[in-house]
Amino acid sequence: DMWADDYLKLHLMAGALMVLFTVIFRLIVYSLERKNNFSLSAVPEVEENNTMVIGAGDACQYFIREMKLKHSDEYNVKCIIDDDHLKHKMLIEGVPVVGNRYTIDDNVKKFGIKKIIFAIPSCPTKDKKEIIEICTATKCIVKTMPSIYQMMDMEDNETFVKRIRDVEIEDLLGRDPIRIDLDCVMNYVSGKVVMVTGG
Repeated sequence: DMWADDYLKLHLMAGALMVLFTVIFRLIVYSLERKNNFSLSAVPEVEENNTMVIGAGDACQYFIREMKLKHSDEYNVKCIIDDDHLKHKMLIEGVPVVGNRYTIDDNVKKFGIKKIIFAIPSCPTKDKKEIIEICTATKCIVKTMPSIYQMMDMEDNETFVKRIRDVEIEDLLGRDPIRIDLDCVMNYVSGKVVMVTGG
């Protein structure tokens, strides 16, 4: 009868509207999620402990692993720099190797880096000087891991992470520091007028 036909039409119309509203709602949610994801990827996360590690070797791997084991948030490692192009795009303890020394500045901006750790204990002095100069130009806090000799001197229960230190003038000399026997020099110049030149 007519009443039954009208009821069926109304029922079908209500069902169609419900499907339409569901589709529209899901499209809105999907659109918002994509917008949020794009915003997160486009704007680097800015945190005071965002860290870049220079050198994708054993020291770097040990450092990242120890940070995770100790659940330390002092260094939140975001990326790794290494001049070996074969290591680029690799993951070390889940952290990507993103480029060589000449990409440091770009990656500091990309990842919102605030701290840089130099983790190549065996690096030649000349290369270390150039890399550290690039790092300091970024205005980030730059620290270095201990040398191989310092690591050999450490106690069994001491980790080299505790010996991470600020970069010193010796790291920027471009050569090994000259050690002077001050006692011998003082005995030679004692009681004499001396002119000193140079810095």
